[in-house]
Amino acid sequence: HAAPEQTAMADGEGEDFHESLVSKLQSLNETQQSINTLTLWIRFHHKRGPEAAATWASETAHAPHDRQLLYVYLLNDILQTARRRYPELCNDFVARMLDVLPVVFHSNTQRVRDKITRIVDIWQERGTVADSTLTDIRARLSASPAAPPPSGPPPPSGPPPSTAPPSVPPPEASPKPSAAGLATVLQEIGRADVVDRAHEAHGKLPGKLLDGDPTADASGADELAALDREADAAAAVLRGSLDALEADARDRKRLIVLLCAAVEQQERVLGQIDAAREEAEGKMRALDGAKERIQQVRQEMDAIAQMADDI
Repeated sequence: HAAPEQTAMADGEGEDFHESLVSKLQSLNETQQSINTLTLWIRFHHKRGPEAAATWASETAHAPHDRQLLYVYLLNDILQTARRRYPELCNDFVARMLDVLPVVFHSNTQRVRDKITRIVDIWQERGTVADSTLTDIRARLSASPAAPPPSGPPPPSGPPPSTAPPSVPPPEASPKPSAAGLATVLQEIGRADVVDRAHEAHGKLPGKLLDGDPTADASGADELAALDREADAAAAVLRGSLDALEADARDRKRLIVLLCAAVEQQERVLGQIDAAREEAEGKMRALDGAKERIQQVRQEMDAIAQMADDI
Protein backbone atom coordinates (compact mmCIF):
# COMPACT_ATOMS: atom_id res chain seq x y z
CA HIS A 1 0.00 0.00 0.00
CA ALA A 2 1.08 3.57 -0.61
CA ALA A 3 2.20 5.72 2.28
CA PRO A 4 -0.37 8.12 3.74
CA GLU A 5 -1.05 11.00 1.39
CA GLN A 6 -0.14 13.64 3.90
CA THR A 7 3.34 12.14 4.18
CA ALA A 8 3.67 11.89 0.41
CA MET A 9 2.59 15.51 -0.01
CA ALA A 10 4.91 16.79 2.70
CA ASP A 11 8.01 15.15 1.24
CA GLY A 12 10.07 17.66 -0.70
CA GLU A 13 9.23 20.60 1.55
CA GLY A 14 11.68 20.10 4.40
CA GLU A 15 14.38 18.60 2.20
CA ASP A 16 15.93 19.52 -1.12
CA PHE A 17 13.18 19.23 -3.72
CA HIS A 18 15.49 17.85 -6.42
CA GLU A 19 16.85 15.12 -4.15
CA SER A 20 13.35 14.24 -2.97
CA LEU A 21 12.07 13.84 -6.53
CA VAL A 22 15.13 11.84 -7.59
CA SER A 23 14.51 9.46 -4.71
CA LYS A 24 10.86 9.05 -5.68
CA LEU A 25 11.77 8.44 -9.33
CA GLN A 26 14.28 5.78 -8.33
CA SER A 27 11.68 3.99 -6.19
CA LEU A 28 8.95 4.25 -8.87
CA ASN A 29 7.59 0.93 -10.12
CA GLU A 30 5.34 -0.09 -13.01
CA THR A 31 2.13 -0.41 -11.00
CA GLN A 32 -0.54 2.12 -11.81
CA GLN A 33 -0.82 3.08 -8.14
CA SER A 34 2.89 3.91 -7.94
CA ILE A 35 2.69 6.08 -11.06
CA ASN A 36 -0.53 7.77 -9.89
CA THR A 37 0.95 8.50 -6.46
CA LEU A 38 4.03 10.23 -7.88
CA THR A 39 1.87 12.12 -10.39
CA LEU A 40 -0.31 13.45 -7.58
CA TRP A 41 2.80 14.44 -5.60
CA ILE A 42 4.19 16.37 -8.58
CA ARG A 43 0.83 18.02 -9.17
CA PHE A 44 0.68 19.05 -5.51
CA HIS A 45 4.06 20.75 -6.02
CA HIS A 46 2.97 22.27 -9.34
CA LYS A 47 4.56 25.62 -8.44
CA ARG A 48 7.90 23.80 -8.63
CA GLY A 49 7.02 22.69 -12.16
CA PRO A 50 10.18 23.97 -13.92
CA GLU A 51 12.39 22.26 -11.36
CA ALA A 52 10.34 19.05 -11.42
CA ALA A 53 10.46 18.91 -15.23
CA ALA A 54 14.22 19.53 -15.28
CA THR A 55 14.81 16.76 -12.74
CA TRP A 56 12.57 14.37 -14.66
CA ALA A 57 14.42 15.16 -17.90
CA SER A 58 17.88 14.60 -16.43
CA GLU A 59 16.89 11.36 -14.66
CA THR A 60 15.07 10.03 -17.72
CA ALA A 61 17.90 10.74 -20.15
CA HIS A 62 20.47 8.99 -17.96
CA ALA A 63 18.33 6.20 -16.52
CA PRO A 64 18.94 2.54 -17.43
CA HIS A 65 17.06 1.54 -20.56
CA ASP A 66 14.70 -0.69 -18.61
CA ARG A 67 13.47 2.34 -16.60
CA GLN A 68 13.31 5.00 -19.28
CA LEU A 69 9.94 3.79 -20.59
CA LEU A 70 8.60 3.86 -17.01
CA TYR A 71 9.51 7.55 -16.76
CA VAL A 72 7.75 8.16 -20.08
CA TYR A 73 4.65 6.49 -18.60
CA LEU A 74 4.92 8.93 -15.69
CA LEU A 75 5.14 11.83 -18.14
CA ASN A 76 2.04 10.57 -19.93
CA ASP A 77 0.13 10.33 -16.64
CA ILE A 78 1.10 13.90 -15.70
CA LEU A 79 0.05 15.32 -19.08
CA GLN A 80 -3.22 13.37 -19.13
CA THR A 81 -4.33 14.34 -15.62
CA ALA A 82 -2.91 17.85 -15.15
CA ARG A 83 -3.56 19.48 -18.53
CA ARG A 84 -6.81 21.16 -17.48
CA ARG A 85 -6.04 22.13 -13.89
CA TYR A 86 -2.30 22.80 -14.16
CA PRO A 87 -1.50 23.71 -17.79
CA GLU A 88 1.70 25.53 -16.74
CA LEU A 89 3.02 22.32 -15.20
CA CYS A 90 2.30 20.45 -18.43
CA ASN A 91 4.06 23.16 -20.45
CA ASP A 92 7.15 22.77 -18.26
CA PHE A 93 7.27 19.02 -18.93
CA VAL A 94 6.50 19.36 -22.64
CA ALA A 95 9.38 21.83 -23.03
CA ARG A 96 11.80 19.29 -21.53
CA MET A 97 10.18 16.34 -23.29
CA LEU A 98 11.03 17.73 -26.72
CA ASP A 99 14.72 17.05 -26.06
CA VAL A 100 14.45 13.95 -23.88
CA LEU A 101 11.88 11.83 -25.71
CA PRO A 102 14.00 11.49 -28.91
CA VAL A 103 16.98 10.40 -26.78
CA VAL A 104 14.93 7.66 -25.15
CA PHE A 105 13.35 6.71 -28.47
CA HIS A 106 16.59 6.30 -30.42
CA SER A 107 18.51 4.55 -27.62
CA ASN A 108 15.96 1.80 -27.04
CA THR A 109 14.64 -1.32 -28.73
CA GLN A 110 11.94 -1.39 -31.38
CA ARG A 111 9.47 -2.61 -28.76
CA VAL A 112 10.02 0.52 -26.65
CA ARG A 113 9.90 2.71 -29.76
CA ASP A 114 6.53 1.24 -30.68
CA LYS A 115 5.19 2.00 -27.20
CA ILE A 116 6.42 5.59 -27.33
CA THR A 117 4.88 6.02 -30.78
CA ARG A 118 1.59 4.72 -29.41
CA ILE A 119 1.71 7.22 -26.54
CA VAL A 120 2.27 10.07 -29.00
CA ASP A 121 -0.68 8.81 -31.03
CA ILE A 122 -2.85 8.85 -27.90
CA TRP A 123 -1.81 12.44 -27.20
CA GLN A 124 -3.03 13.36 -30.66
CA GLU A 125 -6.29 11.41 -30.32
CA ARG A 126 -7.13 13.01 -26.99
CA GLY A 127 -5.80 16.48 -27.71
CA THR A 128 -3.37 16.17 -24.82
CA VAL A 129 -0.56 18.01 -26.61
CA ALA A 130 -0.85 20.81 -29.16
CA ASP A 131 -0.72 19.74 -32.80
CA SER A 132 2.32 21.94 -33.49
CA THR A 133 4.18 20.27 -30.63
CA LEU A 134 3.19 16.81 -31.86
CA THR A 135 4.51 17.68 -35.32
CA ASP A 136 7.80 18.74 -33.73
CA ILE A 137 7.98 15.54 -31.65
CA ARG A 138 7.31 13.28 -34.63
CA ALA A 139 9.98 15.10 -36.63
CA ARG A 140 12.51 14.63 -33.85
CA LEU A 141 11.65 10.96 -33.48
CA SER A 142 12.20 10.50 -37.19
CA ALA A 143 15.50 12.41 -37.20
CA SER A 144 18.95 11.14 -36.33
CA PRO A 145 19.69 10.39 -32.67
CA ALA A 146 20.62 13.38 -30.54
CA ALA A 147 23.00 13.62 -27.62
CA PRO A 148 21.41 13.48 -24.16
CA PRO A 149 21.00 16.73 -22.23
CA PRO A 150 23.67 17.60 -19.64
CA SER A 151 23.45 15.82 -16.29
CA GLY A 152 23.38 17.35 -12.86
CA PRO A 153 20.69 18.88 -10.68
CA PRO A 154 18.45 21.58 -12.14
CA PRO A 155 18.55 25.21 -10.98
CA PRO A 156 17.18 25.58 -7.45
CA SER A 157 14.16 27.60 -8.58
CA GLY A 158 12.61 29.31 -11.57
CA PRO A 159 12.11 28.19 -15.17
CA PRO A 160 15.02 27.48 -17.52
CA PRO A 161 16.42 30.74 -18.99
CA SER A 162 15.76 29.52 -22.55
CA THR A 163 12.06 28.92 -21.96
CA ALA A 164 10.94 31.88 -19.85
CA PRO A 165 11.42 35.65 -20.01
CA PRO A 166 13.58 37.30 -17.32
CA SER A 167 10.52 38.99 -15.83
CA VAL A 168 9.03 35.67 -14.73
CA PRO A 169 9.53 35.37 -10.92
CA PRO A 170 10.80 32.13 -9.37
CA PRO A 171 8.17 29.70 -8.10
CA GLU A 172 6.66 30.52 -4.72
CA ALA A 173 7.40 28.24 -1.81
CA SER A 174 4.85 25.49 -1.37
CA PRO A 175 2.73 25.27 1.79
CA LYS A 176 4.27 23.98 4.99
CA PRO A 177 4.19 20.20 5.44
CA SER A 178 2.03 18.18 7.84
CA ALA A 179 -1.71 17.67 7.77
CA ALA A 180 -2.17 21.13 6.25
CA GLY A 181 -0.88 19.75 2.95
CA LEU A 182 -3.57 17.10 2.85
CA ALA A 183 -6.19 19.65 3.92
CA THR A 184 -5.20 21.89 1.01
CA VAL A 185 -5.56 19.07 -1.51
CA LEU A 186 -8.89 17.97 -0.06
CA GLN A 187 -10.18 21.52 -0.06
CA GLU A 188 -9.13 22.04 -3.67
CA ILE A 189 -10.60 18.84 -4.99
CA GLY A 190 -13.61 19.15 -2.70
CA ARG A 191 -14.90 22.11 -4.66
CA ALA A 192 -17.32 21.19 -7.43
CA ASP A 193 -16.30 24.06 -9.73
CA VAL A 194 -16.29 21.75 -12.71
CA VAL A 195 -19.94 20.89 -12.09
CA ASP A 196 -20.88 24.55 -11.73
CA ARG A 197 -19.08 25.39 -14.96
CA ALA A 198 -20.79 22.50 -16.70
CA HIS A 199 -24.23 23.65 -15.55
CA GLU A 200 -23.42 27.20 -16.60
CA ALA A 201 -22.28 26.08 -20.05
CA HIS A 202 -25.28 23.79 -20.48
CA GLY A 203 -27.61 26.63 -19.52
CA LYS A 204 -26.27 28.76 -22.36
CA LEU A 205 -27.00 26.17 -25.04
CA PRO A 206 -29.71 27.25 -27.50
CA GLY A 207 -33.02 25.86 -26.28
CA LYS A 208 -34.37 25.62 -29.81
CA LEU A 209 -31.81 22.91 -30.56
CA LEU A 210 -32.73 20.81 -27.55
CA ASP A 211 -36.51 21.19 -27.29
CA GLY A 212 -38.74 20.03 -30.07
CA ASP A 213 -37.94 20.28 -33.77
CA PRO A 214 -35.23 22.93 -34.36
CA THR A 215 -36.12 23.12 -38.05
CA ALA A 216 -39.77 23.96 -37.47
CA ASP A 217 -39.28 27.71 -37.99
CA ALA A 218 -36.53 27.46 -40.59
CA SER A 219 -37.67 28.90 -43.89
CA GLY A 220 -34.67 28.43 -46.14
CA ALA A 221 -31.25 26.96 -46.75
CA ASP A 222 -29.47 29.88 -45.08
CA GLU A 223 -31.39 29.42 -41.83
CA LEU A 224 -30.75 25.67 -41.89
CA ALA A 225 -27.04 26.30 -42.41
CA ALA A 226 -27.05 28.72 -39.47
CA LEU A 227 -28.79 26.11 -37.32
CA ASP A 228 -26.20 23.56 -38.37
CA ARG A 229 -23.40 25.89 -37.28
CA GLU A 230 -25.13 26.50 -33.95
CA ALA A 231 -25.47 22.75 -33.45
CA ASP A 232 -21.74 22.27 -34.16
CA ALA A 233 -20.85 24.99 -31.65
CA ALA A 234 -23.15 23.47 -29.04
CA ALA A 235 -21.62 20.04 -29.62
CA ALA A 236 -18.14 21.49 -29.11
CA VAL A 237 -19.26 23.02 -25.81
CA LEU A 238 -20.72 19.71 -24.66
CA ARG A 239 -17.58 17.79 -25.69
CA GLY A 240 -15.44 20.20 -23.68
CA SER A 241 -17.81 19.87 -20.74
CA LEU A 242 -17.68 16.06 -20.92
CA ASP A 243 -13.87 16.06 -21.11
CA ALA A 244 -13.64 18.32 -18.06
CA LEU A 245 -16.11 16.22 -16.07
CA GLU A 246 -14.33 12.98 -16.98
CA ALA A 247 -10.93 14.43 -16.06
CA ASP A 248 -12.24 15.65 -12.72
CA ALA A 249 -13.88 12.29 -12.03
CA ARG A 250 -10.56 10.52 -12.72
CA ASP A 251 -8.80 12.85 -10.30
CA ARG A 252 -11.31 12.11 -7.58
CA LYS A 253 -11.08 8.35 -8.13
CA ARG A 254 -7.29 8.55 -7.87
CA LEU A 255 -7.61 10.47 -4.61
CA ILE A 256 -10.09 7.91 -3.24
CA VAL A 257 -7.59 5.13 -3.97
CA LEU A 258 -4.82 7.03 -2.20
CA LEU A 259 -7.02 7.90 0.77
CA CYS A 260 -8.20 4.29 1.13
CA ALA A 261 -4.58 3.13 1.14
CA ALA A 262 -3.75 5.82 3.71
CA VAL A 263 -6.68 4.79 5.93
CA GLU A 264 -5.62 1.13 5.76
CA GLN A 265 -2.07 1.99 6.74
CA GLN A 266 -3.23 4.24 9.57
CA GLU A 267 -5.46 1.44 10.86
CA ARG A 268 -2.44 -0.89 10.88
CA VAL A 269 -0.37 1.72 12.71
CA LEU A 270 -3.16 2.23 15.24
CA GLY A 271 -3.20 -1.54 15.82
CA GLN A 272 0.55 -1.45 16.44
CA ILE A 273 0.10 1.52 18.80
CA ASP A 274 -2.61 -0.34 20.75
CA ALA A 275 -0.37 -3.42 21.05
CA ALA A 276 2.57 -1.29 22.21
CA ARG A 277 0.34 0.53 24.68
CA GLU A 278 -0.95 -2.75 26.12
CA GLU A 279 2.64 -3.96 26.42
CA ALA A 280 3.64 -0.75 28.21
CA GLU A 281 0.63 -0.99 30.55
CA GLY A 282 1.52 -4.61 31.35
CA LYS A 283 5.11 -3.64 32.15
CA MET A 284 3.83 -0.74 34.25
CA ARG A 285 1.67 -3.13 36.29
CA ALA A 286 4.67 -5.43 36.77
CA LEU A 287 6.77 -2.44 37.83
CA ASP A 288 4.10 -1.35 40.29
CA GLY A 289 4.11 -4.86 41.74
CA ALA A 290 7.89 -4.79 42.01
CA LYS A 291 7.81 -1.42 43.79
CA GLU A 292 5.14 -2.68 46.16
CA ARG A 293 7.27 -5.73 46.96
CA ILE A 294 10.34 -3.53 47.51
CA GLN A 295 8.40 -1.34 49.95
CA GLN A 296 7.15 -4.44 51.75
CA VAL A 297 10.66 -5.87 52.13
CA ARG A 298 12.00 -2.50 53.27
CA GLN A 299 9.30 -2.30 55.92
CA GLU A 300 10.14 -5.82 57.09
CA MET A 301 13.85 -4.93 57.26
CA ASP A 302 13.05 -1.76 59.19
CA ALA A 303 10.97 -3.81 61.63
CA ILE A 304 13.78 -6.31 62.12
CA ALA A 305 16.28 -3.51 62.63
CA GLN A 306 13.99 -1.89 65.21
CA MET A 307 13.66 -5.21 67.08
CA ALA A 308 17.47 -5.57 67.10
CA ASP A 309 17.82 -2.10 68.58
CA ASP A 310 15.24 -2.91 71.27
CA ILE A 311 17.12 -6.06 72.25
